[in-house]
Amino acid sequence: MPRFYFHFREDGYTHMDEVGHELPNLEAAELEATATAAALLRHEVAKGRYGDICVEVSNGAGFRAVTVCASIKVQRKP
Repeated sequence: MPRFYFHFREDGYTHMDEVGHELPNLEAAELEATATAAALLRHEVAKGRYGDICVEVSNGAGFRAVTVCASIKVQRKP
């Protein structure tokens, strides 16, 4: 089974996944990245922080195959 690495980008900081996860295919890795981005965003919103969170998926050779970004923008009327 192929190994995929999930790197997180938030506020200019990147957390590199050095362990990775074995998943059956790229589609499964994309679903995992989407669920992870949503969970991270919920966690940040619960702390009152809004912005962009991206999860980059790469394979064992370092090729970035998928990037999933989630964001919340709040616009208040004056």
